[in-house]
Amino acid sequence: MKHLYVTLIVPAAVAIPLVAGLYNKVYSNKPLRIIFFYLLFSGISDLVARTLGVRGINNLPLLHIYTLIEFLIMMAYFHNGLKLAGGPQFTTITVLFTLLTILNFVFIQDIYHYNSYPRSIAALVIICYSIQFFIKKSQLPQRSWRTEPANWVVGGIMVYFCNSFLYFAFLNVINELASLSIYFFLGGLHATFVLLMYLLISIGFLVYKHER
Repeated sequence: MKHLYVTLIVPAAVAIPLVAGLYNKVYSNKPLRIIFFYLLFSGISDLVARTLGVRGINNLPLLHIYTLIEFLIMMAYFHNGLKLAGGPQFTTITVLFTLLTILNFVFIQDIYHYNSYPRSIAALVIICYSIQFFIKKSQLPQRSWRTEPANWVVGGIMVYFCNSFLYFAFLNVINELASLSIYFFLGGLHATFVLLMYLLISIGFLVYKHER
């Protein structure tokens, strides 16, 4: 049952926010459209990765590509959607991270190994922007927290990446040294935070109707 939870139930749960987004037509809103695309990209990538895994093909090269694209989408959300990352800052961070990702799989962690360095660095940057978002929100005139989609979306993003940061950073060590029980426990915990992110984003998509 735990195996099904991690490999089937949680990956399939991406359909929840996608359906909620289609129902409320969030693609008409620029910030939410970026997140909707992120979820679609994430779901398709996971399906491809699992298909490769079932066929006995190493799917880690896909993760290296996924990490870069995921980061660029998140930066686009914070820059274009929430106006947090200024133009020069956005350009500098995205260029540096792209170079880091390329240098990492060329010289440090090849494409057939887990890319713990870019994954954890990306998570840290996303966490910082999420915190900046909530600090900025606290300085604005108060509105009902529950009716603002961005609060739920960024909350989901922050919960997921905060709780996954150490998992990303030490997954190679976990793979080598942890017992199977610890390995599966941590995998299940990580999957739970993925599910929580999906549910919080779903709520954000559903409350979008209050802004129309």
